[in-house]
Amino acid sequence: MNIRQLVVIAMALTMAVTVPALAQPSKAMSMANSVGKGSLAVVAWETDEGAGPQQFSALGVCVAVDNNGLATLAAMGLDTSAAPDDLMNIKVILPGIDGDEIPATLLGIDPLTSIAFFRTDQAHDWKPVQFVRESGVSVGDEVVSVGLLSSDLGRLPYVGKAYVSASIRTPNKIFMVAGGNLTQTGSLVLNANGELIGIVGQQLFSTYQMVLQRQPVIVPMRGQQWTDSFLPVEEFADVFDHVPSSPDQVRQVPWLGALGVEAVERNLWEGYSLKSPGVKLMDIVPGSSADKAGLIDGDIVFAMNGEPLEQLATADLTARQMLSDFSQMSVGQTITIDFLRDLEQRRATMTLEVWPKRPNQAARYVDLTIGIRIREKVELDQYINKSTAATVPGLIVLLVAPKSPADRAGLQAGDLIVSIAGQPVRTIEVYKQLVEKETTASVTSSIDMLVRRGDQDKVIAIRLN
Repeated sequence: MNIRQLVVIAMALTMAVTVPALAQPSKAMSMANSVGKGSLAVVAWETDEGAGPQQFSALGVCVAVDNNGLATLAAMGLDTSAAPDDLMNIKVILPGIDGDEIPATLLGIDPLTSIAFFRTDQAHDWKPVQFVRESGVSVGDEVVSVGLLSSDLGRLPYVGKAYVSASIRTPNKIFMVAGGNLTQTGSLVLNANGELIGIVGQQLFSTYQMVLQRQPVIVPMRGQQWTDSFLPVEEFADVFDHVPSSPDQVRQVPWLGALGVEAVERNLWEGYSLKSPGVKLMDIVPGSSADKAGLIDGDIVFAMNGEPLEQLATADLTARQMLSDFSQMSVGQTITIDFLRDLEQRRATMTLEVWPKRPNQAARYVDLTIGIRIREKVELDQYINKSTAATVPGLIVLLVAPKSPADRAGLQAGDLIVSIAGQPVRTIEVYKQLVEKETTASVTSSIDMLVRRGDQDKVIAIRLN
């Protein structure tokens, strides 16, 4: 046997040993495949703002299963302003070409992270997942994600792999990746040990317009499903400690009491002899936590609980970081605020109160007969609205459907419905009763509404025929 034959035999033995080893999936890949088959599903729903139903969907992941086999699924990216009644015909679609559809109910949407929780109405064999508390990855580490292909590809699980390339603050901590692709928004991210450490984000890149066959065509610079970042678990771990049992049980978030904040540029806060960034408070609401603590419009906050505000890349990010830090505190907690007023440094003690009901949380209603979407007023409306209608009771018109009876009569979005047929209206229930009464009793099928538009009152006759 010559040397060439020995080399060939050695190479063959090496290939026999190494090829199967390379073919073995990593621990992260194996775990991702398992999660994809037993823990993921598509959550789908409809909304109707008066112009017909629209369909939406998001990737859902099972995070809990009760004794009856009903699962709680988490989905990312929902509108935190959505009311429970806004989501209709909710269903969970299981993976696979012929994936079964299971009716579901909205449990609530976290007000800070937009993570929504749904409960299935029927039992299924789910494998709930559990996130670790800290991501523990750094630049250069391999990460794997798992998602579901689109419906036209059978909603089959698929896996992506990339490497952590950077850690940035926006102000939330975000890990950028390179050297590969992650799967779609809401996908689960795993580290090399197969532990769940994050949720995939998405960035849509630039498009350009070109002409093909004499028709303008929008062409993406990169794929619309290209994903290059993920949110680490430490940014949302506490959300899963407060899974709501109903929409009115979402976790409480403390409120500073100012409707706005204004970033102070570095040259200004340094000019005020401050050694850390400052954030100016704007539009402090009477009776709020800030107001009770003695803070006023224009005060510049530079420390909370004795800790200077964290400086980020821009003044705007610094202001957003202050609000983020504030929101992570607890309702009822007492804190100290160091602030600057008239070039004098002062300190205030504040007991944190829960956010009051916001306009996007007000009761809403779509009247398909008249063609409008309305909502009730909340206490904050009188401070947000600067017009004379701020304190006038009534219902706010959010949308008027084109060519509807309301549109033909001249009703507009932003109008305030004060009364119907001379009867004051402040709640959705009263509105329904009055409209039904007028529709039944009116010979001409006409409904008279008194509305406030800006500073003027106007009577609008809506003819239903």
